[in-house]
Amino acid sequence: MACKDGPSGYYTLDACNPNDYSTMAFGGTSAAAPFVSGVAALLLKLNPNLIGEDIQELINRTAINLSYGGGFTDQYGHGYVRADLAKAKLDGRELFHFAVGDVPWALGPLTDVEQADVSIFFLNVQQWFPSPSSYPCRRHRLAATVQWPHSFPDLPTVWTRSSGSLGWRSIGPSPDYFDYEKDVYEGGVVGGTVSQTGATFETYVYEVYYNGAYHWWPTDPGHARLMITALGGLANTGVRDPAVARVTEVRSFPNPARSGVQFEVSVPERGLVRAVVLDAQGRQVALVASEMMEAGRRRFAWGGRMADGQWAPAGVYFCKVRSSGGQAVRRFVLLGANRE
Repeated sequence: MACKDGPSGYYTLDACNPNDYSTMAFGGTSAAAPFVSGVAALLLKLNPNLIGEDIQELINRTAINLSYGGGFTDQYGHGYVRADLAKAKLDGRELFHFAVGDVPWALGPLTDVEQADVSIFFLNVQQWFPSPSSYPCRRHRLAATVQWPHSFPDLPTVWTRSSGSLGWRSIGPSPDYFDYEKDVYEGGVVGGTVSQTGATFETYVYEVYYNGAYHWWPTDPGHARLMITALGGLANTGVRDPAVARVTEVRSFPNPARSGVQFEVSVPERGLVRAVVLDAQGRQVALVASEMMEAGRRRFAWGGRMADGQWAPAGVYFCKVRSSGGQAVRRFVLLGANRE
């Protein structure tokens, strides 16, 4: 990201100079970081369900490009950050986290649809095979065409996230490289396939020929997966259905709890149900459910550990449940004792 220059630039105290009154030019990443951090905090306050890659995607997609040719550049990054445009992207829209491939809540499987012979130069992958070195590979394109759990009133904004995904980008017929210390797992949305009712996604896995045999990398087709974010409104049919319109009911027990907590949810109709635990400041502590559920009363549990694996401290917490039938929040108390 880049900061917008004023008539004479920005100046700040020079920390490297012993004279407190000395100043120096202030630009580049040093100037951009506090602006971008502030925008990220604003977006997270507007929607606590955003994760890091969602925030990054929103900021990148709404930035004003500063390069002559367009696109990302080393000098300007994605461009001039616009908090107002990023906020407008969220206003009046719902955030949904989906998946395809090898996860229990997947919208559908990834299917092996195409193979090709390629070559990859690997760096820093000694845990799999000697590197740096080039290896012949067989590339497998995996794809999934899925339907959203509900239709959107307009075209949703959709992207994939590397966090939680297991697959890689496409490698062409000419030699390409993979650096384990820099590259991330990824896939993508197939261009032109996003609609109000569904989309097609793709990622790639490889058979690497080493020591006289082929080895799957980064995984085999059956274990590949893609994490997906969709941003859009909920379709309004114009017909009020009391069973769908009412807020989802959620109960917790025991309350207060000394360790794990059980939640019981009333699901008005079959659809995606997402439940998170929030602390007293509204920050997400843990994701406890994100899956397709049938209509009726459903139960799930939280063992008391935060997303980083540490025990949550004693205090007041909230279970926030969202579905196509609405949302509900239940307050509960964690005493923080009797933990093994």
